[in-house]
Amino acid sequence: MRPLRPYPFLLVGLLTVAGCGDDSSSPGPTAVPPSPDPALLGFPVPDPEPDLPGGMDSYAPPAPDDPSLRDTAIAAGIRVGEPEDTLVVTGDGFVPGTTRFEVFGQTAGQLTGTLEEVEPPQMEELIASVLLPDTMPSPSMYLVYPRTEALGLPWAVNRTAARWVGPDQVSPGDACAVYGTSLSYAHGTETAYVYLKPAGPAEGQWVTPTEVNPYRVAFEVPGDVTPGTYEVWAHNGHGGHYGWSEPVELAIVATPDWSHYDAQTFDVKDYGAVGDGQTDDYDALIATLEAASEAGPATVHIPAGTYAIRTTLRIPRYVRVQGDGVGQTIIESTPDFAASNNWLVWDGPCHEGLLGSELIDLTLDGRPGDNHEVLRWRQCTDARLTDVHLIGDVDLHEMHRLHVTNVQIDGHVFYGAASQTFLDHVTQNVGEHRDVMTIWGGEQISFSHHVAQDLDQGQTGGISSGRLLVIQGHWGSSRDIYIGDSETIELSPALDKPDQNSGEQILFEMVNSAYQGTATPATETTATLPGMDTEAIHADDAELVVVEGKGLGQRATITAIDEATDTVTLAPPFRVVPDETSVVAISRVVTDFIVYRSSLQGKADFATRETASSGVQPWGNGFDIVVDGNTFDQLGEPWSLWGINAGDPETPVAPCYFNLFINNTAQNIEAGALQYAGTHDDGADSPISLLGNCVRNNEFTNVTGVGIILNGNGSMAFNVWDDNRFFDTWKGVRARQIGDPPEGDFVENLLLRSSFERGAAPLSGSVGFDSDEEITWDLTGTTFDGYESDTP
Repeated sequence: MRPLRPYPFLLVGLLTVAGCGDDSSSPGPTAVPPSPDPALLGFPVPDPEPDLPGGMDSYAPPAPDDPSLRDTAIAAGIRVGEPEDTLVVTGDGFVPGTTRFEVFGQTAGQLTGTLEEVEPPQMEELIASVLLPDTMPSPSMYLVYPRTEALGLPWAVNRTAARWVGPDQVSPGDACAVYGTSLSYAHGTETAYVYLKPAGPAEGQWVTPTEVNPYRVAFEVPGDVTPGTYEVWAHNGHGGHYGWSEPVELAIVATPDWSHYDAQTFDVKDYGAVGDGQTDDYDALIATLEAASEAGPATVHIPAGTYAIRTTLRIPRYVRVQGDGVGQTIIESTPDFAASNNWLVWDGPCHEGLLGSELIDLTLDGRPGDNHEVLRWRQCTDARLTDVHLIGDVDLHEMHRLHVTNVQIDGHVFYGAASQTFLDHVTQNVGEHRDVMTIWGGEQISFSHHVAQDLDQGQTGGISSGRLLVIQGHWGSSRDIYIGDSETIELSPALDKPDQNSGEQILFEMVNSAYQGTATPATETTATLPGMDTEAIHADDAELVVVEGKGLGQRATITAIDEATDTVTLAPPFRVVPDETSVVAISRVVTDFIVYRSSLQGKADFATRETASSGVQPWGNGFDIVVDGNTFDQLGEPWSLWGINAGDPETPVAPCYFNLFINNTAQNIEAGALQYAGTHDDGADSPISLLGNCVRNNEFTNVTGVGIILNGNGSMAFNVWDDNRFFDTWKGVRARQIGDPPEGDFVENLLLRSSFERGAAPLSGSVGFDSDEEITWDLTGTTFDGYESDTP
């Protein structure tokens, strides 16, 4: 068994934090253009493409056969792996016993790459597993070519995938970061490459990253760039000219006029404020804010003291409100604060919006018992909370380019449909059976160094709901969310909470799909949906997922709709165009969600009461979620994956496809990993609920119940558990289908090269492997040690 590792790490010629790559010991720049053209493989390059820095991998892959000859194509699949890892891909033209795959890799120092043909261990008409050969060079980007008769277009593994950049508007000298997957060399924390160029055909410059991990690469915008629209191109050093990410757009502006807060300062004492905690200072604060707004941009200074206000305080545009420090400058409500005012501080009428304002170095005390929120900023742009203590609930719906830095919040935060929101070093305490944070359709949100715990740590069972983040689809899909280097401390549902079905620390409740049916005719970028209800499917913010038939596993965002023809326009284009055999589901979803290098902890009594306590729980419609390098402690399970529908029997399936759980450690848990496939239809005929999900290279210790649980009345197929280690585990595997006879199908469950050791768990009743006969497994290389029986 391989030890727990950051990921593929045979480091050859590796630079330290890298921009232009000036290591004199590395190979020199490689010339442009390579052959074949990257466009032939569907890979983008900057225009013009710069010489690649020394230290990047050389890469010269084979070209696919002529398009007229290609008879096999890959539609979707797992995008991360190394030699000996098993991938799952879907596609068209797969012929069991005939179709093969050819895998290519090439790394630094290799003059030629390695190309090896592999036979899929498992294959059906639409799905196959691919074992990356142990002879492949590492680290590398790998290209997986399908072949029946002719060589098809390759599927890229470990290719740089930039998803978004934030903030998306900056000035020269500002800090910025690009977010995505496979952003760093060898999946590490030292080397990544960022190329910044004006939009369109224009030369750019390499910029040196300041912080690197596989999902976030920070950099500083050069001080000499000319304002304009730019493209950020990321590269992880693998794949040479074929390893570029798609570009992401960045606006660079001269320093905004509204940011010059220091131009003028207005002191509230000059306008009659007292700050003794008894005098109503509302009129004085409003007069100061209005004067600053008229002269703005400007700063309102509030000296140390407690400033009581009788009604809601509105912060205008272009104003910074600065105190003398947290706990020194305090704004709070008077005892007769108007009950009709729901907020202590807010932005004003939502249609006006807040722009370029900041609260810094102060405390806002909303007196939570007074039944109002402490802060309500909605539909605002370029706002900042810095070195602030907020006492009470907070509403930040539809904020854009919001920065929350060094802030303590004693209450719940509602982010709604926020975007381009950045939280760094935020501590949050929550009580009264509340969730810590809620999102109803946000995107491009980054949580770094976030700490959450119950408001009263003295209560053994906790007083919160035990939920760090709940994402629901009321106002849209949630895309591109990053949680890194964060932690929860003893977070769990309260002992006195009547409903113990709680405690899912990161919960995606996205179970209600709005449409399920055929998608014909279809093209690479369109699909016709008979009987489509535009309002019901939320066509303005929904994803279309192929859940059955040709093109299985693909998803695309609906970008436009033609109601006259029931036709939707989609992006990105299909790799395999659906046909009359295809069934699609349309819903709001959670996609491209990252949980990295964080610690999620429940209560020490996790094994004495039954709760829904999980570290991460996608509950329907979760795609390309990555949970990597985290620690889970004192929970029901570190993660549980649910492909399920809810409501009446007509409700479409809400699947979870191609999610990745890698390099995590979990201890003091009831179950190592849970997967549930559920349906209200006849399970045997229903679409696949769980497909291509991968649990790889994780370690589980003191599992009081079962290492791996499969359950449900729906269908799951080609899910992978490889290179995992279970210690002190009473039962290794339990797999059950609901119904007699079973309604769904659990097929091709790939439990590979994993180990289960009973260890310190009780011997009586212990079982290594317990599965219904109808469920099919591949147990290659997996061992069960010390159990009373290997099977029931």
